[in-house]
Amino acid sequence: MNKRNTSGKPIKTPNIPKLELEKGLPEESVHSRAYYAQLALSHDDLTEQVAEHVSFDQILFEQVSMRKTCFKKVQVLDSRFTVCDL
Repeated sequence: MNKRNTSGKPIKTPNIPKLELEKGLPEESVHSRAYYAQLALSHDDLTEQVAEHVSFDQILFEQVSMRKTCFKKVQVLDSRFTVCDL
C-alpha cells in the first residue's frame, strides 16, 4: 500500500553522502534481515529476488531492474531511484 504525504510538510531530498559510494551489493543477491548502506547500484538486476526485513540507507538506485521482486517489510531511507524498473 502506498503511503501519501499527509503531514503537509514538503518531502526532503535524500541525504546521500557527497563522497564516492561503494559500487554494487556486497553479495550477488539481497538477503533477509540485511542492512545495506551508502551504495551505488547501477544497471543491477534484482529481478525475482525475495527477502524480508531488508533496510536500504543512502542508496542510489540507477537503472536497476526489480521485476517480480518481493521485499516484505522493507525500509528505504535517504535513497534515490532513477529510471528503475519496479
